[in-house]
Amino acid sequence: MAFNGPGTYTIVSDGSGKAVDVTEASQEPGAPIIQFDLSGAPNQQWRIQDEGDGTFTLISVNSDLLLDATRALAMGMPAVQAPPNGRPNQLWQIRPIPPDGQKYMITSAGSGMTLTVGGDGGNNDDPIITLPYNGTPNQRWIINQV
Repeated sequence: MAFNGPGTYTIVSDGSGKAVDVTEASQEPGAPIIQFDLSGAPNQQWRIQDEGDGTFTLISVNSDLLLDATRALAMGMPAVQAPPNGRPNQLWQIRPIPPDGQKYMITSAGSGMTLTVGGDGGNNDDPIITLPYNGTPNQRWIINQV
């Protein structure tokens, strides 16, 4: 089932078909977020929690740490997982992309930049970074309930 609000989901790149993944299933703060072949393992599952103001937190099922864009604000640096800090770098807007609304853009509430597959966009271990939205497949996400 596609994204329909709070719940547990996998987040898959429309461009590569690979999942947003915590590197090596780490449970440590600061572990980079990458893409990797979809397995459905806990390090590829994200609890999406509604913060009530149009934003969401994305919490790794594997570590209970949040997807954090602090490092990703520097061009090309990967997003990481981090303990909750109450700052906008851990808040995300999830918006359907027209025309069918089955794919989503995930935008940092702190920077306004969009979650993006970095590198060449097609390989395992390519970093998940943030960039200004440009509409390419590496910025479109398929969000499926687990």
